Amino acid sequence: MIGCNRLQRIAALASVSLIFFLLCVKYLDTTQLRTRWLAPIPENETPWSLPTETPDINSDIDNNQTDVKRRDAVVAAFKHAWAGYERDAFGCDEYRPVSRTGKNLTTDRGIGYMIIDALDTMLIMGEPLRKEYLRARHWVETELDFDRDGRYSTFEITIRVLGGLLSAYALSNNDELYLRRAQELADRLLPAFNTPHGLPIPNVNFHSEPNPNWGGEPISTAEAATLQLEFKYLTHITGKDVYWKTAEKVMDVVKKALKGENVVDGALVPINLNANSGEFYYSDIRLGSRGDSYYEYLLKQYIQTNRTEPVYREVCTLISLSPTVLSEKAIHI
Repeated sequence: MIGCNRLQRIAALASVSLIFFLLCVKYLDTTQLRTRWLAPIPENETPWSLPTETPDINSDIDNNQTDVKRRDAVVAAFKHAWAGYERDAFGCDEYRPVSRTGKNLTTDRGIGYMIIDALDTMLIMGEPLRKEYLRARHWVETELDFDRDGRYSTFEITIRVLGGLLSAYALSNNDELYLRRAQELADRLLPAFNTPHGLPIPNVNFHSEPNPNWGGEPISTAEAATLQLEFKYLTHITGKDVYWKTAEKVMDVVKKALKGENVVDGALVPINLNANSGEFYYSDIRLGSRGDSYYEYLLKQYIQTNRTEPVYREVCTLISLSPTVLSEKAIHI
């Protein structure tokens, strides 16, 4: 028997998830859902929608001194935390403030996760972080090195390093340094997709291309389907379609796998994919670890391409209407 408290927690989480998806769907549009998959995007077309200019973060602040104080407090908190990291562990992937030491997430030195992850924050905060930002940019220019013989998480390095570099590029009036380093990293990541169906392997060694060291283990659904925004954006700004095609091939596999027997209600997917068959394994279905960002990126991909790929909205709608979400069967969600 499943405990009462556990069922209550499951029901509460399922209710929150359902409300989230319903709000998202209502926000988008109320057009009738299409029942077919979109045809592949032509080679020379990558639909996109971007704001014409980056908004001024000060534009929303009027004479309300409370807002100004809150803004300044956030900036001060960032500067305090960053000063400790820069003093004790600059260049390391993580910072341990109690012991005042750094920690690396890779087997061959750090790759500066924290520095690159914080670039866009410093750019948004603007002038108060000018000196810190310039030192971080200098590190990217002179110290960032992808020529490493070690194991790197394909997922983490994509969302934090590739994504961080691309965000910095977008917010810095197209600083070519960030684009150059982002493209260099993406090119080194492409061999990770050299599997039978193009699903990315969990870890890469930049010295082992084009034959990554992979033993055929299951591939996390969230990790495979949480790389699309970064790779597609890189195609948008470079005009090189290899990044778009690589990321879209993963989603083509996922779309086909959604019709498999291990998918619940046509939308709730297991947390593992079989790279050899392109199907979902019979495994847990979660909205948390190893599943969460898959669902997040569905909606983001729909918005990123100016709502021209309704298949992603359709899946979100199926999730929100899933009978399983609010049933006692959702014991793994």
